[in-house]
Amino acid sequence: MDDTSQARLDEIVKKLPTDLTENEKAFIKARRDYLKPSQLSDYKSILNQTLKRPVKKKYGKTQKTK
Repeated sequence: MDDTSQARLDEIVKKLPTDLTENEKAFIKARRDYLKPSQLSDYKSILNQTLKRPVKKKYGKTQKTK
């Protein structure tokens, strides 16, 4: 992981899981492989939930996920 992403991840994991924004949750989910076992445990609820955002469908149509 590059230095900028590592610095951002370090800042995010200092927060409580309930204080994270949707973007921060997505950032953690995308980089779950870089989390320590204790951090995986702390953010388990976030890593197991599906983020709600539009999904691009075939032919340019978008549809929201559940």
